[in-house]
Amino acid sequence: MRTMKVYIIALFLLPSVVAFSSMGFSRRTYRTWLASSSSSPPEIGTMRLREIQNELKTMGVPYSDCFDKESLTIRLREAREGKFGTKPESSSTETTQARTTPTASTPPIDLESASKILQDLRSKSIKELKIECSSRSLRYATFLEKEDFVQAIWNDMKNVASFSVSGVLRPGFVADITGTQLDEELTSDTTPLLLDIYATWCGPCKMMAPELEKAASELGSRCRVAKLDSDKHPQWAARYKVEGLPTILLLHKGQIQARVEGACMKDKLVDLAKPHL
Repeated sequence: MRTMKVYIIALFLLPSVVAFSSMGFSRRTYRTWLASSSSSPPEIGTMRLREIQNELKTMGVPYSDCFDKESLTIRLREAREGKFGTKPESSSTETTQARTTPTASTPPIDLESASKILQDLRSKSIKELKIECSSRSLRYATFLEKEDFVQAIWNDMKNVASFSVSGVLRPGFVADITGTQLDEELTSDTTPLLLDIYATWCGPCKMMAPELEKAASELGSRCRVAKLDSDKHPQWAARYKVEGLPTILLLHKGQIQARVEGACMKDKLVDLAKPHL
């Protein structure tokens, strides 16, 4: 009798098993299939970015102002709880565009720019995203999906935008800048700027280069660190009355707060910045 029951159950399940195997479903697809066949929606934490967007679209909830998975997750949770009113996506886009019209106080990355940046990142191949991560010193060994690369690069871009007005300087790194970029950086007083005015032919300048990198690494996001080629930008060397190379300036609040001529070790460079951190 028990054998007969097992046989009947097997016959009942066989069509689903055959269909499942013939379609070549992955484990993730199988979980999605199970969720879609049940009466309750899938857990938000287990959903992919595209699945979240599709559900929001089906519910008529706008999400054009959500630029990462975290904000999309919050929007979907609010929508399921009835805390977010439904609006046509087109009207939301128009509102967003009107709200992000560039003004004098517009931040370096506004909502409209962010949307374009994310769209461009998502259009890149995995290989291109890996190269981009490498150029930004971002570790990606643990990334499983393409969106992981996109979000890592996007978050790094936001960090750089809040750290550097020109977008050239990065926390913990030294960057070679132009006179125009230096002009931009001097408009910000959020962090001091440690500037090395050097020349490519200068021996002491070359000797100090690795020490400057060590100092930048230790100072991190507390201080911007940059280099300016005196031969390419002689007007800046003249403005700061540079007589010897290298000349290191600590610039903050529109003033030269400290000045040293000659090569310095890492500790001395850090000490120049410390009183103004």
